[in-house]
Amino acid sequence: MLVPLSLAPFQDELLRYVTWYNEHRPHQSLAGCTPNEIYDGTRSERDASRLETRTEPKNGKSRAVVEQLQVERVTKLRLVVSQLDGRPHLPIVKLERAA
Repeated sequence: MLVPLSLAPFQDELLRYVTWYNEHRPHQSLAGCTPNEIYDGTRSERDASRLETRTEPKNGKSRAVVEQLQVERVTKLRLVVSQLDGRPHLPIVKLERAA
């Protein structure tokens, strides 16, 4: 990434990074949530439902916690990677059910 030398474009790039970091980047220390999800108290799409290819997931969660999730068994997943405002250094990664 090239860092703009003038103030206004630099502030624009910094705002994009902060937006990506807080809204799109899941954090391991926040159990896969984004900072905005923790701050707002909202559940992420990842928590609302789960696509699972394994018959017996081994993710460290107790069976009771896994049973509370809406789990949809699938055989194939598709990895979708987009970019925030076309910036390759700000990826947005999602898993979707493959057709």
